[in-house]
Amino acid sequence: FYWDGTSFDAGTTLVTDLQNCGDTQCFDGAWSEAGLFVLNYHDSDAINNVLYMTYTVGTGWGTEITAYNTNGAGKWLLSTSDPTSTRILVASSDAVYDTLSAVWRGNNSTNGFNTGCADTATERVNGMQASTAFERFNGEGLHVYNDLGTTSTGDYCTYTPAGTWGAVTTNGLTTGDDSLKIKAWGSPNSDDIMMMNQDV
Repeated sequence: FYWDGTSFDAGTTLVTDLQNCGDTQCFDGAWSEAGLFVLNYHDSDAINNVLYMTYTVGTGWGTEITAYNTNGAGKWLLSTSDPTSTRILVASSDAVYDTLSAVWRGNNSTNGFNTGCADTATERVNGMQASTAFERFNGEGLHVYNDLGTTSTGDYCTYTPAGTWGAVTTNGLTTGDDSLKIKAWGSPNSDDIMMMNQDV
């Protein structure tokens, strides 16, 4: 459903075979620029695919396109918009405990995704194990996730435009038990990012 500032439109059925993700969030979206929204979701026909559609104000929804592939069935997707460009960062987690960071329009103009900061051994508790956020003014971002362990260790990669991810780095946080969820928020007024972690 699209809200134009006054009312919703009649709505559009986009996908009738969305992967059965149970109680996880296997779709998310973000605005790329004024009038252009990008929706990402896990495909049920080819369960290792992340697909996307774009919505253009005044035109409507485009066709379904493959964004990138994961190693296993999708579980979680989170998207965030860059305040300084048309880029979007996406954090994905799958059923075989992998995580990926992906960027939409890495060069700030061409539609499509590039991926980085892959890890194939994230925490195995069924919760949101990866998140992402942009800094406010410089176009840089952060991909955070829970690494595997008896007690979880938080790891992160930095993202620098147009498409460079830094090395995986430990953030120094070790939880008292297996991590259940992780979330990051970028400040709307500075380059600060807040991260929180919940364990079981």
